[in-house]
Amino acid sequence: MHKVLCLVLTAGLLCGCAAIPTNSDVHLGQTVTTDLTSQFIRVIARPPVAGMSPDVLLQGFLDACADSSDDFRIARQYLSSGVSTNWNPSTGIQVYDSTKMQITAVGRDFQISAPLDSAISSSGHRTVPPALSDVSAHFQVSKNENGEWRISQLPNGLLLTRGDVERGFRPVPVYFLNPTSELLVADTVLLPTSSPGAATILVKNLLSGAPSDLAGGVRNAFPLGTKLTYGSVPVSAGVAQVDLSVDVLAASKLSRQEMSAQLIWTLTSLPNVSSVQITVSGQQLTVPGVPALQTVANWEKFNPRPTDSGSRLHAVIGSQVVALSNGKPQVVAQIQSNVATSLSNAASSQSGKVFAGVLVDGKSLVANFQTPNSLTVVMTGEALSEPTFDSNDNILIADFGRGLRVISADGMQHSIPLDSNLIGSANDVRGLVVAPDGVRVALVFANGATDTLAVGSLIRTQDSLRIVDVHRVEYQLTRIRDVVWKDPLTLAVLGAQGAGGQQLYTVGIADGKIISTNAPIGAQSLAVDQKGTTVLGVVDATRASIMKIVFGQWTVVDQGASPFYAR
Repeated sequence: MHKVLCLVLTAGLLCGCAAIPTNSDVHLGQTVTTDLTSQFIRVIARPPVAGMSPDVLLQGFLDACADSSDDFRIARQYLSSGVSTNWNPSTGIQVYDSTKMQITAVGRDFQISAPLDSAISSSGHRTVPPALSDVSAHFQVSKNENGEWRISQLPNGLLLTRGDVERGFRPVPVYFLNPTSELLVADTVLLPTSSPGAATILVKNLLSGAPSDLAGGVRNAFPLGTKLTYGSVPVSAGVAQVDLSVDVLAASKLSRQEMSAQLIWTLTSLPNVSSVQITVSGQQLTVPGVPALQTVANWEKFNPRPTDSGSRLHAVIGSQVVALSNGKPQVVAQIQSNVATSLSNAASSQSGKVFAGVLVDGKSLVANFQTPNSLTVVMTGEALSEPTFDSNDNILIADFGRGLRVISADGMQHSIPLDSNLIGSANDVRGLVVAPDGVRVALVFANGATDTLAVGSLIRTQDSLRIVDVHRVEYQLTRIRDVVWKDPLTLAVLGAQGAGGQQLYTVGIADGKIISTNAPIGAQSLAVDQKGTTVLGVVDATRASIMKIVFGQWTVVDQGASPFYAR
């Protein structure tokens, strides 16, 4: 399947390098907004001018790659005639750390090398290498028939700085179904902000099926072999027209509804799409119970993160789990009186029926499996993480150094295998948290003094669980205290970079984009509600408090430790 991805590559690629001038006649063009696909910015490049030296020409080409319009028409003007025709920028993108880039020039040859940050495939999927490696690219220049320097040799694909990805691309979800078809699970692709065919790219990704890191945990309602009849998805006046091959006519009533939900949620994530019309060879596809022009409102029941108005802030106070409301804590579960200790943390299942927590010694897991208001010991270990839950109310927990465990309501325990990867084994996992979709799981690996943030997929094989396709999300964070899912595409992390102080971060699992916010001293844990509001559990010498940002300042809003949201 052919998908054309575009690149934003700025003059920042070469700044700070002695071999390349820091000033020249080549400059970035004006910044403009795109018309239909987004509100984001893009760059209009300038073509080469007469008399350019080889080094200035190379910088001009890299600048011009910022403008992907007309299949990189301006960038191709920097190439010799034959190379201009054969150069293929859509084979993939290598993202590098520009702060450590080196350029060497020998005659007509230029070599660019830098640490590899990540890679973006032709389908728009980003991967982060499990270990540090380098990217290297070779360019050669020669004179054309007019005596002007042009690039005569270069690699296919494109180079991009980390900052360029954040500016030039946006993550867009492609939705599949969870195993029970109760809600949607987001795969995410990176699309260039100037892409005029975004709707087509998304639908082709959807029809081709889930990528390997999700395939074992989701299902696709589209019959195998389904294609776009005309090869594209036109968008006009907010309506995306999706004409599918006759394969979908064999789909059942339920499957047609599921297909519709996947398509509508996927396409309406684009700013220029408000509704979708599904046809087969020009004829309306009958989907019982919905109009010809379908909107998200028709498929709210598949919401990947349903808005739960009943979700309330909870916390730990001593041996009790309490629901907080207007400063009046209501006890929802507590440790049995014969266990003279306190809770270190707590969490709730998605159904709101099960509460679980770890005692302050870090060695005992308690839960209310048997009696709704009474927490009893259900597992012991050596260094237990905060518990998390799958979609069936089973508890998942890491016992650092001893692996991962799942505990069901009947008291049964099983280890959770972790597929082989280059980050670490199950024994190296210090913490994990299952996403609201019940499929993705965030993991924190500890290797000496350094932590690694990763994401995998939770799949069920017969009666057991397994975590597969574990991959890094980013390279900047080195210490991680707590992690929660902020939304299907974003993690909220309490941690630090290098020797820096602890801060609150949001981390995009698709693009690796990191945004930091100052965190108060003593922050220990965090929680995020359905609206994205973040609260922190903060401990000082005298008390445990819950804080959130009010009028730009972290402010105490309640008392308690280890805050979390539950029904």
